[in-house]
Amino acid sequence: MLKLLLTFIAVAIVLPTHAAVPVKTALIQQTAEASQYRASAEVVSLRDVEIAAEVEGRVDWVAEVGSVLEKGAVLATIDPEQYQYALTSHLAYMEQLKSDIHFAQRALQRGERLLRDKVLAEQELDDIAQKLANARFALQQAEVDKRLLELKLARCKILAPFSGQVVVRHTVRGGYVEPGTTMVAFVDTDNKEVSAKLPVMSGAGLDLQRTQATLHVNGQVLPAKLKAIVQAGDEHSRLVEVRLTSEQALPPISMPVEVHFSTPGNAQAWIVPRDAVLLAGEQHYVYQVSAQHQAHKVEIEVIGEHSLNNVLVKGALTKDRAVVVRGAEQLGDKQEVAIVASNTSVF
Repeated sequence: MLKLLLTFIAVAIVLPTHAAVPVKTALIQQTAEASQYRASAEVVSLRDVEIAAEVEGRVDWVAEVGSVLEKGAVLATIDPEQYQYALTSHLAYMEQLKSDIHFAQRALQRGERLLRDKVLAEQELDDIAQKLANARFALQQAEVDKRLLELKLARCKILAPFSGQVVVRHTVRGGYVEPGTTMVAFVDTDNKEVSAKLPVMSGAGLDLQRTQATLHVNGQVLPAKLKAIVQAGDEHSRLVEVRLTSEQALPPISMPVEVHFSTPGNAQAWIVPRDAVLLAGEQHYVYQVSAQHQAHKVEIEVIGEHSLNNVLVKGALTKDRAVVVRGAEQLGDKQEVAIVASNTSVF
């Protein structure tokens, strides 16, 4: 009797271990093995300029640091008084030239009549005509000089070349500037991209069309696209620059970012959901579900990132067999499973 009771207890203990474990599965996909690179980067503005004065004079006003201005708004002003006086004086000079032309025309008309009456020598008439021509030329030159003075007067207002923000003031009210003196640093804070630096050898393995990239910042992963690879590496640092863009909003300018690059090669690898990968000691593994609904433990090697939810691995995986993404912690090799949900759109 005691022996029979112990048999029942043993059966009660063993039987639950044979029950099918409920799991959730997902598909895997074979792909070309990729070369993986990582690089430090930062967010940069597409337009970052040091704006300089174009005329000399005393500074009247400069926008405060942090000011956000639209294109065409005033960034700084230079005292325009000397240019206003110069323009007023020049306009008076132009009126004098117009008067000279008027009287030279009348003198020429009189000279032509006197020449016909044989009272005036032809040489004297030529002298009058030359004075008229010189006055007209002087007026044309004065018109050009007037436009230059108007341009200088207009340039006493330094305007924003695009919408952006003042980040540095190099001068303040009361200072004196000359053409070329830097007044403010102005940055476009809306149009941004990422600048990454890689060793020349790593940069040679990148391809604008084939290389995939992700941006990693503050625990977030953003998809990115290569915009340009600067082929000429810096001779001192042996680094090349890679510019990247993203359809998602980028962090603030100067924010440090880590970029992960992946370029497909010829060898084959597997795209596996990140949630399917388990770790025992230093060995990674997954469970693949057979047609008999058994979970088979398969050791793998994680070779890199693929996307936000997936990793690239190498191992003896079987095509068309799903992997366990939920419930794998309860499994043993060749244990029966019950699939309660299957994700067929991981990729």
